[in-house]
Amino acid sequence: MADEDRLSRNEVRAKIAAAYGGLLVPVAIVGATLWFNHSNAQIAARQKCIDQSLEIVRTYSAQTVSPTRGDERRRFVAMLATLGDLTVQSCRRARLDIPPFVSATLRQAEREAAGTPAAAVLGGVAERAEEQSGEEAPSAAQTLAPSQPGAIRLFIHISEESQREAAQRLELALEAAQLGGSAIVVPGIELVPGGGDNSLRCLKRADCRRAEALTGLIGRTLSAPAVTPRDLSARYERDRGVAAGTYELWFGPGEIRFAGE
Repeated sequence: MADEDRLSRNEVRAKIAAAYGGLLVPVAIVGATLWFNHSNAQIAARQKCIDQSLEIVRTYSAQTVSPTRGDERRRFVAMLATLGDLTVQSCRRARLDIPPFVSATLRQAEREAAGTPAAAVLGGVAERAEEQSGEEAPSAAQTLAPSQPGAIRLFIHISEESQREAAQRLELALEAAQLGGSAIVVPGIELVPGGGDNSLRCLKRADCRRAEALTGLIGRTLSAPAVTPRDLSARYERDRGVAAGTYELWFGPGEIRFAGE
């Protein structure tokens, strides 16, 4: 009887061992899957942090909305604030420091939107980005502004899509030139149907003093249309959202032709 009891107990132990042993493979598979999923999620989070950081700078650098386009400007700033907030969240999940150039870009955009509700939102996002940055953020002047002193930012507006190719040629010609030692930067070309009057618009009194010279440079580059300076400093002199050195070139309907053609 004792031998039978011993055999019975051994059989039970063998069955239990076999049952648990059979679970080892699926448990190992589940454990490995969870580990790999975690690793993949971490890799994805890191990549998203990097991609969104670069997208902030690309979006800001490629902006074509001039400071005087109020509603469009507000939408652009709100979009940049949303992208900045998503970047802060992604980098936090990935446990990565936010590159200092990201917070510098957000701060610069905040300054340009000064006085608007969107500026306050951007400021909060920039502050969170700075807190999550591993280094002291460089100033916007160091990171974003053209290296040449007194650089000119010229926003070009066309009234017809057919003018875009000529406007792009003009952009290249002006950026290859200088005005009194100042580089000319064209942030972009924007289509504004019905909004053009063939004018070069200056927005600050100091900038209006060299509007004639810039108009002359454009006139020597183009044979048509004739561009005339327009002083809007009375409206924008105290607008902190308009940076010094900003001009707007507005084309009305019609062909843009180059000198010598």
